[in-house]
Order: sequence, then C-alpha cells, then structure tokens
Amino acid sequence: SASVPSWANFSELGLADPLVTTCRQLGFKRPTPVQRVIIPYLLRHDDVHLLTLAATGSGKTAAFVLPILHRLAPDPYGIFAVILTPTRELAKQIHQQVLALGSSAYNVQSALVVGGLDATRQSLDLDRRPHFCVATPGRLAELLRGPRPPMLKHVRYMVLDEADRLLAPGSGFERDISELLLHCTTSPTLAAVDGATGRERRQTCQTLLFSATMTRTLESVEEMAGAGLGRLPLKKFVIHEGLGTNEPRSKK
Repeated sequence: SASVPSWANFSELGLADPLVTTCRQLGFKRPTPVQRVIIPYLLRHDDVHLLTLAATGSGKTAAFVLPILHRLAPDPYGIFAVILTPTRELAKQIHQQVLALGSSAYNVQSALVVGGLDATRQSLDLDRRPHFCVATPGRLAELLRGPRPPMLKHVRYMVLDEADRLLAPGSGFERDISELLLHCTTSPTLAAVDGATGRERRQTCQTLLFSATMTRTLESVEEMAGAGLGRLPLKKFVIHEGLGTNEPRSKK
C-alpha cells in the first residue's frame, strides 16, 4: 500500500471527520511518523496482530487510540478496548489521552483500573461497560478472578504499551498477562456485517504491541504471549522517527 507523505495532515489518514476536528482542536498539526504508518494500516486491517517499535515520545498513544475510536463509532458494544501498561503513571496518562481524543467526538467513557485505587469502585466502573479500560495487569487480573469479573468477551483490541517491559521474563506480569490475553483473544468471535458486502463476518480480538526497544522476548512474542495470540498473523513495523520510514515485515 502507498505510504502517507510526510506533509500529510490527519484528514488524509482516513480518520472520521470528528476525530480530525478533535486533533485540530488539541493542536496536533501533522501526524508523526508512527501515526502516518500505523493509523492507516489499522483502519484497513482488523485481521492481524501488530508489533510496533517506535521511540518514546513519538506519538504511539494517538497512533493506536485514534483508529480504535474510528472503529468504535459505528459499532460500540461495551468494553471495546483494553490497554495494559506496566505502571500506574503511564496508565493515567493514556486514560487522560483517551478521554481527550474521544470524549468530545463520541462521548467515550474510559475506566482507569490500577493498584492504589479502590478496587470496588473500579469494579463498578467496569460494570458500566466503558468503551476503554486502561489498566495495569495485576489489578485487572485480580478483578477478573473476583466474584464479579468484568465482561471482556466483546473486547476488540488488546493493547500492550511498553510491551518489552510487560512481557519480560521475571517482570512479575507473566501470569496476569497470559491470563488476560487468553481470556480476550480466545473468547467467542463476534459477528459483524461487512459494509462492502453486506454479509456477516466473524471478528476476533486484535493484539497491538508497542515498544521503544526490541528484546528477545518480543522476537518470540507469539510463543510468549500464549495460545491466543497465534490465531492471526503478526505484522511488524519499525519506525525510524527522524526519517519517517518504516520496515514492515509479516510473520505467519
């Protein structure tokens, strides 16, 4: 597919008009290299898992939040996306950005599920089925094992931000990550009507991994992430921030 030129603006990425307006209101002048590559790709493909390597501060959060919001608009049903991060601070930042990007355009609701906050309140927040759940793995897995587990069977996107830290051996996240991935990516697939053909098609949960560094764990991410991740092919992008180029590579 043709790459998006460096001078392109957000309206040329294929995003819905309300999201383009929101980007303009937030002062986003032009998409960053990672946004120019990832946003159009995710808008075209819902049948692959994604691994993206891009520098910290390169605009990765908007690169995955905007296409999720674009797909949410015509087809919302409860918790649509789960975003996992290794720290409470990063989870709070992403939660705030989700609201900034989605609240005015689509009245998007997001639940912040992290340690250090009241677990009962977080469980009630998830009972309301917000569109996004931004969480640290331990707290979300704790709620999943509790007496009132959150409804995650309709999750369409599982995002692992700072995936190198989340999936690193000895990180302490291994059990929780595997359980959450398995729960979401092996839930019954969802039926949706294809806009082009009018026929019903099956949808599965996409796993999107973002990292600033490549590690041995990420090189074998399909095996490390458990059986659920291997159901779709994995697409890899390496974004060279200064040049705005990428090196796509597919792996079956």
